[in-house]
Amino acid sequence: MQGFNGGKALKVSTFGALLGTFTGNSGEDELWRAEYDACNGDVVVGGGGTGGEYQGGVLDSNMSSLNPVNIMGATGPYHDVTSVTIDPNGTVCYITSACSATLDGEANNVVMSFLYLALAPPRMRCLSEWVFLKLEVYRIVVQEAEIRPPML
Repeated sequence: MQGFNGGKALKVSTFGALLGTFTGNSGEDELWRAEYDACNGDVVVGGGGTGGEYQGGVLDSNMSSLNPVNIMGATGPYHDVTSVTIDPNGTVCYITSACSATLDGEANNVVMSFLYLALAPPRMRCLSEWVFLKLEVYRIVVQEAEIRPPML
């Protein structure tokens, strides 16, 4: 999985051979968490984004399509998933969210359960006891001084 800047995923065999590539979906530009469903062969994906309202989806086993879903019911971007797990029965998944970077109060630190193929609406949604914060990271570039050996 590639988190930011396109949300890409690779399918690799147990021997390390590349079997497929998902090149991204314009509706969901961040993919942060993935859980493979051994019963159905699909991957439940939790993400977010900086330009859309989608935070989740189901990636098919052929790595050809992801159905982006606004699982949190958010009205804007910057809402991210922090964890994804599938119940062993293969029909329900549980997803937790972080506190939004916009501090808008929508879906901050909640745990939700879904019928995993639909991912909406949540069957259960409540505040979690965890506190996850979405942080923006800024790069600081320091120009290195040119170091020259002393002249003899």
